[in-house]
Amino acid sequence: MAATHNAGDPIVLGAYAARQCPLRVFRAYDPHETASPADPDAALQALFDEGHRFEDEVVAALEAAHPGQVTVIPDRDHGTASDRQAATESAVENGDRYIAGALLPIDRVGRRASEVDLLVRVGTTPMAGRWRYRPVDIKAHRATKNAALGSELVEGLDRVPVDRLLVPAYHEGDCLQLAHYYRHLETLGWHEPGDEEHGVWAGVIGSEQLLVWHDLTALAFPTTTPQEVVDENGERTMRFHRRMRSTRRSAFDRYDFEFRFRLDLVATAQARPSSTAPRPVEPVNTKECDRCPWHDECHSVLLERDDVSLVKGVGYPEWRLLNFMGVTTTQAAASLDSTAAALAFGDEPLKPAALIEIIGNASSYVAGRPLLRPDGEQHVVPRADVEIDLDLESTRERRTYLWGALVSRAPVNWSVTEGSYHPFVTWQPLDESTEADVFRQLWLWLREQLAEAARRGISLNVYGYNTASTEAAAMRSIVARGGSNLPTVDQLTDFVDYHLVDELPVMKRRWFSNAGHGLKVLAPHYGFDWHDDEAGGLNSIDWYEQVLAGTDPEAAKDRILRYNEDDCQATRSLRQ
Repeated sequence: MAATHNAGDPIVLGAYAARQCPLRVFRAYDPHETASPADPDAALQALFDEGHRFEDEVVAALEAAHPGQVTVIPDRDHGTASDRQAATESAVENGDRYIAGALLPIDRVGRRASEVDLLVRVGTTPMAGRWRYRPVDIKAHRATKNAALGSELVEGLDRVPVDRLLVPAYHEGDCLQLAHYYRHLETLGWHEPGDEEHGVWAGVIGSEQLLVWHDLTALAFPTTTPQEVVDENGERTMRFHRRMRSTRRSAFDRYDFEFRFRLDLVATAQARPSSTAPRPVEPVNTKECDRCPWHDECHSVLLERDDVSLVKGVGYPEWRLLNFMGVTTTQAAASLDSTAAALAFGDEPLKPAALIEIIGNASSYVAGRPLLRPDGEQHVVPRADVEIDLDLESTRERRTYLWGALVSRAPVNWSVTEGSYHPFVTWQPLDESTEADVFRQLWLWLREQLAEAARRGISLNVYGYNTASTEAAAMRSIVARGGSNLPTVDQLTDFVDYHLVDELPVMKRRWFSNAGHGLKVLAPHYGFDWHDDEAGGLNSIDWYEQVLAGTDPEAAKDRILRYNEDDCQATRSLRQ
């Protein structure tokens, strides 16, 4: 978040500051902070490592696609900050086309530090005597709403490909970072000038391995600002104020406000007279908390005061509103009557449906378990004559090496035994070809089951959990690359639409669960538990890597297969 700076110089903030919790920034610069930030745990470190690996892969792909045109600035392990900044300045002065890992000179005016994954040169001639660049971030998540994963090599570095209609995902965190980079380039005079009419462009290369341009002036982000107002009866109330007649803001709107706020917090933190002096911001539970180095310190405060932000669905705006209404604890939220509360709150700013979710999740938190919704019994998973539960296991690079299928229900004289588990797996290092081979085995087997059901005139369903993001997404990615004995896009679409059943949406409609609706949260309430106490997606990746490394490979294979079969049994249990 902070960069090294000379004594007496103002503190500068990095690109993550504007998207981080304000209290996190305050703690980092408070000279009277008594707690110490924790180191990343294994899961968080694995995410960091995956991001670095993906970035390296993309840069290598760029070098292969554009030989001699990609300048790679040494990373922090291979050069000092001053040397890396000098290398970046030299590359910009030379007008190098693509600059990877660019470490920009410190912006002491705007108080910014920036290390940009990729700078893409604009045009073939300097503008007003300077070469200009667009900033690009490399992220190991989707950058579009519609492109297939891994559909082809990175392309379109200078413009959006004309033969493709890419719909940018506009992740707010990504765009805040890009706005930070643009403002930094602007101070240096290295930016591409733009405006609201023509756009200000920055890019994201996501897991699709396509560069997608984002307009930082687009009103892409709905924003609610809690504000006390006086109503028509002269009473003070709370509304989510709509700035500029709209709740939508651009990346620049969001970034400029949030970054200035963080700089103000740094100044306040540095001037804090003692550890007992009140902070201008206090802990509020958000999605960021689980991966924050200050989690334990803040979470202990939240638990001690039974803070209402511990309830799922209560973000900062809802927290402000509930506190204004005197609902400060989870107990108080759980005790609300939804009808009476809806009348008290009105339809604005908190909609009745959102209020019902908050009350239900608060009740789940207080009970310490999921709770059946009042209409929960109405929501059931559709059944079939033949039922197959499907689960996959993948590598850190999101390639699928194992598809496990459990025949959970089958009629008499079915070709495969009811209760049998069928793993389609490779224990060899994965590439596109071997990944397709494994899926081909599964598809041919599924096609046999579907054909038999059609001959008998009976129904067949294949069940999974969160299939849109897992099984269906993996299938589409493999099919998009093509190959023999694989389904066509239309055949796969028919299978997903008519035979693949995702149980997650049903569970969300059935249960209030403050701990979320993960399979490991809900399956125990249907009487199922995993055989392995360490069962989990990240651990299964570690076991797979043990197989490849030859570290007690047979034991690791057994754990993976047992875990995969258990996941299939878990989805089966939800249909009881």
